[in-house]
Formats: sequence, structure tokens, C-alpha cells
Amino acid sequence: MEKVKVKQVDGAVDVSNSQTITGEKTFLSPINIKSVGVEKGGQIIRIEGSWIYWVYDVARLNADGNFRLGKDPATGEFTLQVCKGGIWERTVL
Repeated sequence: MEKVKVKQVDGAVDVSNSQTITGEKTFLSPINIKSVGVEKGGQIIRIEGSWIYWVYDVARLNADGNFRLGKDPATGEFTLQVCKGGIWERTVL
């Protein structure tokens, strides 16, 4: 049986080549964006709910040293936070 090439399927995502994807997309689950340097200690960007996280391990979002950017539910303000001792604290760079 011959494989169907992704370019033959309208709307398919090609994971091997450069591709431009147009149109609005709705994701029902968190999104993880891993860079080439992740294996060497680089961070992963995770979009979950209204937060953008910069983490080393997506299974440990509340680990010390992780950052997140988003709307603080306590204040309603846009904020940058760092996790310290499992607690998210407002921070500035």
C-alpha cells in the first residue's frame, strides 16, 4: 500500500517541512512548544487556559523558577509571575 503524502491531504499539518497554516485554530487542550535546545536544559513554552508558561518540565508547572504570563485572577491585572515554593508571586524583569 502506498503512503499518502501530507501535501495531498487538504488541511493536514506537515511535520517534516516548513509550512504556513492559515485560519483561526481552536485548541481544547494545552499547547506545548518545545525548542531544539530543550534536551540541553532549554525551557518549554506551554499555553494553558489564559496563561503562557516558561517551564523545564510540563508535568511540573508549579516548580520553583518557572515563569508565567497572563491575567491574575485575584486582581484582574496582566502580570508576570515566578513560582517560589509552589506559590506564584508577581515579579518584574
